[in-house]
Amino acid sequence: MKDQPNPFHPLSPEGRAALQGVIGDMYAQFVGKVVAGRRLPEAEVRALADGRVFTGRQALAAGLVDAIGGEPEARAWQAAEKQVPESLPVQDLDIRGTAQRLLGASLGAFVKTLISEWVGVDGFNLLWQLPPQASVR
Repeated sequence: MKDQPNPFHPLSPEGRAALQGVIGDMYAQFVGKVVAGRRLPEAEVRALADGRVFTGRQALAAGLVDAIGGEPEARAWQAAEKQVPESLPVQDLDIRGTAQRLLGASLGAFVKTLISEWVGVDGFNLLWQLPPQASVR
């Protein structure tokens, strides 16, 4: 089952069942988190959790969000409800680890080199070359 799913051959019935089990479990976890976090009945959450996209107004009407707004509104809410000063500076945190940053930088450099140097110089001849002719008569 380690090669399921595989882009080179169709999904086997066993692979489909295993994959469906994983997806079903992840869906149940998601529904459980929404039920607990939003304090909504499970049947109501399941009716909403079908993969569709909601606008902010739709999510508000369905009870999926508390309010619509941006950073100023969030800061005002924190000040009013949690006594966090609105003047408190905001600091962006990079939560990626060193290995992730290094891998991302390395991969980015490789892709940039591939595109700008190899494909840019040789064009698509680099990628699509005709095989050499055996003999011409």
